[in-house]
Amino acid sequence: MQKLHEAVEFFGRWWKTFLTIVGAVMVFIAGFFAFLGEDDPALRGWLIALGLVGTGLAVTLSVSETRTTHRKIVALTADLDREKTNAAQAVEDAKREGREEFLLVVDFAIRPLLEKLGPLVRSRWAATRINLATELKQTALSALKEVIDPSVPRLRANYFKLKYPPSQDQGPYLQDAASTATAPRDRFDLGNKSSESDAILEMLAKNAYIFTPDWVTDPPAGFDTTRERSYRTFISAAASDGMDVDGMISVDSPESGSLSEADAVVVQLVGTIIAISEAVRDNKRNDTEV
Repeated sequence: MQKLHEAVEFFGRWWKTFLTIVGAVMVFIAGFFAFLGEDDPALRGWLIALGLVGTGLAVTLSVSETRTTHRKIVALTADLDREKTNAAQAVEDAKREGREEFLLVVDFAIRPLLEKLGPLVRSRWAATRINLATELKQTALSALKEVIDPSVPRLRANYFKLKYPPSQDQGPYLQDAASTATAPRDRFDLGNKSSESDAILEMLAKNAYIFTPDWVTDPPAGFDTTRERSYRTFISAAASDGMDVDGMISVDSPESGSLSEADAVVVQLVGTIIAISEAVRDNKRNDTEV
């Protein structure tokens, strides 16, 4: 039964080619024996008829095969056009979903922070500004966790404020200012000329961010891999108010791959809002303004 099935499949695939060859052979045989049978008009007539049948068979099958191939090409072209249309629609749907997600982020996290920023900017009392800025900072870090993914286990958001000691012998440092849990470190010394401090200073100077999916398998430049850490993936970003860098904001998780490059954009945005609130709290002024 297996061999019969294979034979039927073989015939179904090659029968047109086989009949085309048969037609060509009939034309050749008819022409050859018609030449030999010139003395027998009846035989010659039959042979000519056989040749015409063979020619018709070969031509008909060739035309049929050409039309079949053309139909396949047309169908394939239609499939390709349909795939292109579906792909374009998928891109548009993804863009629409991306816009909807961004609007949800704005409505859920950013707008409440900006609403808290208003009273802070308008407050005349230093003590009130300090309380409002502290509240905004903690709210911002908590909102950042919710926006990224509240289901990520032990996801943590932190803010470190950039400080300059009074003594010029000591370099600047980042001090733990707020965290949704226990901050990974109390302090980052940036004046010790280490590769880690140089990498952080470069990030702050460029108002950039560092995204690391897994520091164990792919540590960033200057990262000290000898220290034990409670997290595997992290995002660190400069927090600037538009004029000065106020500090560094970071998120981390012990689950490798739980953060993405897209999360870094939200981290930077929240860091900017915190930096502006800190500038208002500290009553910073533009010394270059005339």
